[in-house]
Amino acid sequence: MHPYQFFGRESLLNQIYWAWHKTVPESIAIIGAERSGKTSLLNYLNRITQATQLRPDQPKGWPDDWLPSHFQVAFMDCLDANMSRPETLVADVLQQFI
Repeated sequence: MHPYQFFGRESLLNQIYWAWHKTVPESIAIIGAERSGKTSLLNYLNRITQATQLRPDQPKGWPDDWLPSHFQVAFMDCLDANMSRPETLVADVLQQFI
């Protein structure tokens, strides 16, 4: 949940940055084995520009404008049985954008 606890993944972060900064931004999918750091990566991406506490050797990440201006993040727990119903999934995502 805290960017100062995030380590490494510079290559992956660069891939995401360039995918989102193309003339037509690309979608990305974060996939990987259980406990491989997918949620940590997403939390980092969502919180790095507002981070107030970082390690001394840790770069702040990308510039404040690293996210496209229309970018929003929604988190959903796909292991939650309720999210298997399309109406629940859509309602949960929309609620996060209010």
